[in-house]
Amino acid sequence: MFKRIENHSYNLNTGFPITQSVISGSQNGSIFQFGQNYFILHKAGFSSLIHSTNCFEELLELFRSECIPEYFHLYNSPEVLIDKLKELSSEFSFKIRTRIRLEYISKDLLNVNKIDGFIVEKVSSSNFDHFQELGLMLDSKFWNSKDDFISGARGVVATDNKGNPVSICYAASLSNQKAEIDVLTVDKFRGMGLAKLLVSNFVNNCVSDKIIASWDCFEDNFGSINTALSLKFLECKKYNFLSLFKHLKY
Repeated sequence: MFKRIENHSYNLNTGFPITQSVISGSQNGSIFQFGQNYFILHKAGFSSLIHSTNCFEELLELFRSECIPEYFHLYNSPEVLIDKLKELSSEFSFKIRTRIRLEYISKDLLNVNKIDGFIVEKVSSSNFDHFQELGLMLDSKFWNSKDDFISGARGVVATDNKGNPVSICYAASLSNQKAEIDVLTVDKFRGMGLAKLLVSNFVNNCVSDKIIASWDCFEDNFGSINTALSLKFLECKKYNFLSLFKHLKY
């Protein structure tokens, strides 16, 4: 059975900044160990499995436990686990989709063009509370506090001519010199190039500090993919993304 561990001496690499941040201790979550197998769960419900032996029966027992939330996601889910879940429809419902990772690996800075009627600014201690109006739980979903977000997320925001936040780009996590991009634009302001504007600012900030900006999205999100490609991001991998809901028994 997988057991939660507090400290470990192994050099683990999930390949995904969000779950890697749990290993590095920069963001909160849990690490479970069974022999040389590890299940890493971020507090936001994203997880990774590092396995060297067949551990899937033990992993399913972990999933059934109260240690694991009712709904969560698993990066790069092994096919054998998916096959086992198909046999357990009374206990689990799941969706398997394909995601694409694109990265900005160039050392060149991007051109940043202004958009009339909008101002771009960095998220700071003085404006942070105002930008919480976007409803993203910036200080708690991924990061551990307001100060944690400001120091680590490299957030940039676009505001309209009334000072209202309409688009934001920030690192959901930063680990192993890779920053996981999260970008959101308010619905009525989409299609104006704001996401591209903010990501350009974000990328240039990363390049200056020798950080690779990482962009993950579903393979059918063509708008997101095209935006990344237009900014010279390069596709580097595709992977299974498992979303799992367990049927609780009372």
